[in-house]
Amino acid sequence: MLPLLWGCSENPLIIQVRYAEVLGLKQNDPVYFDQNKIGEVQKVTYTQQGDYLVEISITPDFKNTATEDSKFFIGNDPVNQQTKAVIIMQEKPGGKAIEQGTIVQGSVQTGLLDEMMSSFRRNAIIAENEMRKAVQQLEKSLRGSSQKLDKEMSVLLDDLSRQFREFNEEIKKVPDSREVKQLEESIRLFAEEFNKAQENVRDHIRNEVIPQLRKELDRLREQLHEEGREKETETIDKKIDEMSRI
Repeated sequence: MLPLLWGCSENPLIIQVRYAEVLGLKQNDPVYFDQNKIGEVQKVTYTQQGDYLVEISITPDFKNTATEDSKFFIGNDPVNQQTKAVIIMQEKPGGKAIEQGTIVQGSVQTGLLDEMMSSFRRNAIIAENEMRKAVQQLEKSLRGSSQKLDKEMSVLLDDLSRQFREFNEEIKKVPDSREVKQLEESIRLFAEEFNKAQENVRDHIRNEVIPQLRKELDRLREQLHEEGREKETETIDKKIDEMSRI
């Protein structure tokens, strides 16, 4: 966190920037202007409107970088490419300074939105393919042992695959609590069918499907962790653990 004072009597400028997506930006990440580190991210808050408010602090010496003509981008830290940063750029100098506590609209750099969308799509395709391959492998294994996947269980597996795919395709926000509850209900129904299945079928599901379910759940937990909501997956975790032990 930034100190309250920066070696002078003035306090830093504190403003909030609204973004549709923070791209991994987090508390204590830097703020830059013309390659100069001029502040830090104080807080990242997910709002009820489904976007993010990023509170930044700017040293008094650089208050004039934040004007009505400034753009606030999220990009890579010039010093550490593994870290994100808020980058301030002025379209023209000498604009009216932004006042303390103001909320401004963040911007997306040209090409960055396309890159972000492509990344989400790639992750969604990978997630869907992995889940589909797990189900196909299950069906293949069952055919080899003269078993057959119950129709209801097959439908539930397809539904789980669809839900995880939609979570990975989400661009502007992580799944809301209602969507997580829907997933929880789908897992519960799947667990019921799993408990009814023959032992050979359960063995194949444990070996070929449940590991993939865990991977998908880990992805979801990472999304929820950004908002401190990872506890919402606890019931799902327990259900999957129970199927692993039965």
